[in-house]
Amino acid sequence: MDDVMPGNPELIPFDKAALDSIEAAVTVFVSDHQTIVISNDEELKSARGLWEECKAHIKQVDLDSDPIRKPLREALDALYERIRMAKEPLEMLKKKLESTMKGYQQEQETKRLKAAQDLQDKRLAEAAALEREGKTEEAETVITRAAETVPAPAAGPKLDQRTFGKKWFARVVDASKFYGALAEVANFRGYASIEIAKLNQLARTVKGKDLGIPGVEGYEE
Repeated sequence: MDDVMPGNPELIPFDKAALDSIEAAVTVFVSDHQTIVISNDEELKSARGLWEECKAHIKQVDLDSDPIRKPLREALDALYERIRMAKEPLEMLKKKLESTMKGYQQEQETKRLKAAQDLQDKRLAEAAALEREGKTEEAETVITRAAETVPAPAAGPKLDQRTFGKKWFARVVDASKFYGALAEVANFRGYASIEIAKLNQLARTVKGKDLGIPGVEGYEE
């Protein structure tokens, strides 16, 4: 088969004798009607009849060649199915990897948020102790540091955001405004202090930058 060019039908198993017969019938019909001259109405009528015969022959070629094409179509369908089945274990592994990576990242995110909340609680407790001692300026500094405690972005492979989507979080951009609101209204909107976990839940509900709380904004990542 070294002399067979790419695309040559000889590379594909099919009923060659049947196709030879079809081609022979077409050749005879066409060769018998090579000279076409129309100079009067009778010849025009004859040409129209020949045109109808030509259409009929084209349809017959389709009908006669269908038994030849059918097993080839079935073989091609079987080939595509084997290719699909060959990829299926890879697709399953890909989904498993995506699920495992997502689970790990969510676990790490939960740990980061808890660590941030624990650190904020510790600093706010320190600030409260300083305020009781009358060290207002030092307390404000600690409060600002607590407000800036934001968990770092997750490390590791970046997964397709179209699959997993983005999440909303809250961050304190001006602690003095937040505590100013608390000073004016006791237990402002249910907050006694900066509670990141609670603020994050609000951000996920609002899904916007404006959370309606002074000094706090939502952000997406």
